[in-house]
Amino acid sequence: MKANFGAATSSSIVRVINTVILILLIKWIEEEKIGKNLIYLDEINDIERDKKNYNRDSHNVTCNRLLMSVLATILYLGALMPALQLDPMQHSYAQTYRNIINLSNVVPFAADPRIAISGNNVYVVWTEAITGGSPSTGGRNSDIFFSKSTDNGASFSNPVGLTNYKPGIKQEPKIAISGKNLYIIWSDYSLGAAEIFFIKSTDNGTRFSSPLLLGTSFGAVGETRLAGSANNVYVMWIGSANNVVAGAVLFKASTDNGSTFGNTISLSNNGIASKPEMSLAGNSVYVVWYNTTLRASGNVVDDEILFAKSTSSGARFSSPINISTNPNSFSARPQVAASGRNVYIAWFESGPGHSLNLANTYFARSIDAGVTFSTPIKLSNNGPANNYYNFASDTPKIAFSNISNNDNVYVIWTFVSSSPSSTPQNTDVFFSRSIDAGVTFSSPFNISNNPGLSGDASMIVSTNPKNKHADEVNVMWLDDTGGKSGERNIFFSQSTDNGASFGNAINISNTQGSSLLSQMVMSGNNLYLTWAEFNSGSYVILFRVVSLS
Repeated sequence: MKANFGAATSSSIVRVINTVILILLIKWIEEEKIGKNLIYLDEINDIERDKKNYNRDSHNVTCNRLLMSVLATILYLGALMPALQLDPMQHSYAQTYRNIINLSNVVPFAADPRIAISGNNVYVVWTEAITGGSPSTGGRNSDIFFSKSTDNGASFSNPVGLTNYKPGIKQEPKIAISGKNLYIIWSDYSLGAAEIFFIKSTDNGTRFSSPLLLGTSFGAVGETRLAGSANNVYVMWIGSANNVVAGAVLFKASTDNGSTFGNTISLSNNGIASKPEMSLAGNSVYVVWYNTTLRASGNVVDDEILFAKSTSSGARFSSPINISTNPNSFSARPQVAASGRNVYIAWFESGPGHSLNLANTYFARSIDAGVTFSTPIKLSNNGPANNYYNFASDTPKIAFSNISNNDNVYVIWTFVSSSPSSTPQNTDVFFSRSIDAGVTFSSPFNISNNPGLSGDASMIVSTNPKNKHADEVNVMWLDDTGGKSGERNIFFSQSTDNGASFGNAINISNTQGSSLLSQMVMSGNNLYLTWAEFNSGSYVILFRVVSLS
């Protein structure tokens, strides 16, 4: 896999340099009268072993031969590089794989694993069916299970059910950590409409509080969010408010480590809101979602990316503002990331006339803590795709550098390639970076770059332990390349030079079944990942540590 943004340019430069070197070699060979018609590079070695007298002093002969050998070596390697499809900046790294650990029981259905880490402690929560069921229903009776490790993931406690207070379906757990405080939420469908429950632990997951009901959700999968910072805990979901039966962004905050919560706040004013996301920076909370406006007939009038912020630890929020500002397209799946006073937003946007077979990734930034935003710029350059659904189901991801005075911003997304309607389409994970805090971005780079289906990507940026001035950009995705039909594995690629180049993709799950719903965190050189694995009609929650160096 080529792993450098300037691949084409680099190849051209290498060809030019090789040509110059070859001319110099021929010139020196003629001057030294070492025969004629040199064709193959390996003949240079024979010529260098030739002990003829060239009527030059031995010092000049030795120097010339040494220089010729060096240039010949460079020429040989330059010719070899295109064959290996490696660029000069591409790096390699070693991996040490620990054994895969099964955290759950072997059940008809287990899903939604979530992971958090603090020091030597690793925490995982998931949904597990306890009396049968299927992936479509989440199990006729399911609970939220929890397991922890106190030795960096070498071993885990037996799974504990957190939600056996009553029978029913509990799903969609989220986990957040702040210091020794561990926070977990889930959706309980026991009464039909989804109720949002919250528990906390103040002793690293040894004991948990009684469940606290925060509110009622619309019930759409993937619509809850949880975050913690210092003494603050924030919970967000989609529910009913402002005369909107199913589609208001609802927000609840705690300023005492989750002991109590304030009133529920509605952030959206009208229309139907979906897929809210939030990011924290100090006492500021930044929220984005996509908002659908309907005519009385039910037809879509507009789909836009809306943004609201709080500078009071979630006590009050600004009125929503429109970030996408394109009334002739379908805007969806926003993502937000905040660093200091900089706020970055990325989203998918359809083609003109709400065309769903042509979509691109857009980006906007604020440098004044969300007061104003730049005009959106298009990061991708996609052609038509037959199946927009797969493309739309994978939210763009944003990450930024943690290094002081470093303005690097990174964005990844999934694109469905164009193909005839009768041909299975290929999806790949693309990457773009900015080195000027989001003013400009590099051309898209295909990280997965394979014939299979690649998607459900995530990204973490950490500081290179061997170079404190460089970012490590870690990208993980699901991929069916090399597997049986319908079976996916977890692939991973890493950059250690601020996203300028990436190593070849590696299969880090490498299991017999199909890997789903993968999650990862980084700490030092260790990558901690968990996922749901489907094999022979059953599901398990698996865990693995990969050490990178």
